[in-house]
Amino acid sequence: MSQDRAPFLSVVIPTRHRNDLLALCLECLAPNKQMLDHTLYEVIVTDDGSHSTAREMIEKQYSWAKWVEGPKCGPAANRNNGAKFSRSEWLAFVDDDCLPSNHWLKAIWTNAFAEAVDVIEGKTVTPDKVDSPFRQGVENLTGGYYWSCNLAVRREVFFEIGAFDEDFPEAAGEDMEFSFRIRKNNLRVRFNENALVLHPTRSVDWKQLLYRTFFLIRWIPLYRIKVGDAPPIGASRLKIVVHLFRTEVAGLLRSTFHLVSKPDFEMWRTRLFFQVWNWLSFPIVFSYLLKWELRLRKQMLQDRKLSLRTL
Repeated sequence: MSQDRAPFLSVVIPTRHRNDLLALCLECLAPNKQMLDHTLYEVIVTDDGSHSTAREMIEKQYSWAKWVEGPKCGPAANRNNGAKFSRSEWLAFVDDDCLPSNHWLKAIWTNAFAEAVDVIEGKTVTPDKVDSPFRQGVENLTGGYYWSCNLAVRREVFFEIGAFDEDFPEAAGEDMEFSFRIRKNNLRVRFNENALVLHPTRSVDWKQLLYRTFFLIRWIPLYRIKVGDAPPIGASRLKIVVHLFRTEVAGLLRSTFHLVSKPDFEMWRTRLFFQVWNWLSFPIVFSYLLKWELRLRKQMLQDRKLSLRTL
């Protein structure tokens, strides 16, 4: 690719210690694989690995891609880091465990070039879907989720609305929070089913399930506070407890109703497992959520007081 001519699209791939999956993703984006002319896009791999060999692999096997060192502050910050190194008008985000179809970039380019649009959301499909709670898959068949595994954003707009929120240091909530800002800012969006990305399933063991159930949930209160779905920072403890309890119970009742009223016979074992699991773990989950929320609010109040003192 000519260095004096900026590409139209920059593909940003965050990665961390997953060279085997990253290699498969890069194979799909090779100049001879994508239907879009290779001069119209660049590929940026932003690497959060502490002892990764991704740089060596890219330099030897995928020299057409650009490797940059990540900030090691989580996936949100890593995506933002890749975006800062981009030279294009549009950013196309995909995860390292995904397989973009050969017409993925051409479909994004068609929308971006021909229409007045700010965000293009592609179709994400799980090709090896299996009805098991220990196989995780991600799908977006009709749009409205804005998952970062298949999302294109006009670069100027991306930074104008604040990029991904780096207050989320794990892959938990940063996608939803960014989606909230897309809607809040009334951005012009398009869902393009031709911008197809395959997202193969991943194995989940009991250790990972327990971690997600009792530890990743600590970012849920942060998400709710940021989108205004929680009491103010200075609210009383009683108000926080009551609001949290109502929110969690309402969510469980709603998902139970959907399980019964909208049966998914293809994935009924998985849905039933998680519904039962969520009800059984509710007392512990609620306690953990309350603990994390009170701790988060205390820290945010301290930060606010500190910032006022420095003014």
